[in-house]
Amino acid sequence: MKVTVIGGAGARVPLLTSGFLQFHGDLGISELSLWDIDGQKRRAAARICRAMAQRHGRPLQVALPDGLEEALEGASFVISSIRVGGTRGRVLDETIALEHGTLGQETVGAGGFGLALRTVPVMVSYAREVSRHAPERHVGASAASMCGEDDEVDVLVCDQVGHAAAGIASANHERPHRDLARGEPRAQPVEVLVRHALVATHETLAKVEDLRVQRTGL
Repeated sequence: MKVTVIGGAGARVPLLTSGFLQFHGDLGISELSLWDIDGQKRRAAARICRAMAQRHGRPLQVALPDGLEEALEGASFVISSIRVGGTRGRVLDETIALEHGTLGQETVGAGGFGLALRTVPVMVSYAREVSRHAPERHVGASAASMCGEDDEVDVLVCDQVGHAAAGIASANHERPHRDLARGEPRAQPVEVLVRHALVATHETLAKVEDLRVQRTGL
């Protein structure tokens, strides 16, 4: 099975590879294809991943395709982990927001909007390429669903999703939904999560305001 990583020069690639190697017998991944616009870092990431595979004694081929089309062809899974604008873009997003008295954070507020404005068009472009060149993939963690042109299953993955869902449920005095067969959190419709997030945010802001009034008397 072939797995392609768009953003294959990122710092998380070795961590991802470690997981693939740990569960290699169950996953059956034979090829990890790394694609990134930064060729030098991509080659460095590939050297690390190859060394990891050799150390674990796993037959994992780490490929460096010549182009995106080659990277996607035959992929069963496509994982996107890109940062449009690089770390410099993040610095600008956060510092500009702070200069104007707003929250300097890359996923919310002004900084988050800056990141989104750069990232969404690129993600849509990549998603279309995924749909075109990897039509047989089982899951594409690539936001192809943003295009509205693809019937395949797309999963948006973040290491904070589980914590966020648990936090939202806790704020609303609820228990996270769980799959009874596996005992794992079960995905909820986006509109439900958004509604819960809004309620939790409103309640949190109200508590913060009450605390501010108590402490300042203003």
